[in-house]
Amino acid sequence: MSGVDPSNTAAEMFPDDFGAEVIVIEPLEADAKARAFEPFPLVVSLGTAQQGNGLAPPFEVVFASPSGGHELVELADLPLAIMLRAQEGGTHRVTLREVAHNRWWGSTTVDVIGDPAR
Repeated sequence: MSGVDPSNTAAEMFPDDFGAEVIVIEPLEADAKARAFEPFPLVVSLGTAQQGNGLAPPFEVVFASPSGGHELVELADLPLAIMLRAQEGGTHRVTLREVAHNRWWGSTTVDVIGDPAR
């Protein structure tokens, strides 16, 4: 025996942070106010511990509105920023996820000023 432990394939395929919330989505300007019908930029970053591993495409962004509407956008590359274009006031959720690989994801909520949808 060479003294080297055999590889644990399951641990390599499914590390401890598999499926973890490690993508950070936050407003470009911390004190900015989101308003309905106005673009609101969000920046995307990755947790420090995961930066060496990187992310692999494809990705999905889901925009969920308070009235129950959802918009799904498929991406071939990891975005540096996401533009929220809310069509109504209220709390909106933006989720970015890695479809395969480590299945990392991140999400944020944005309170949008404006009238709710009817």
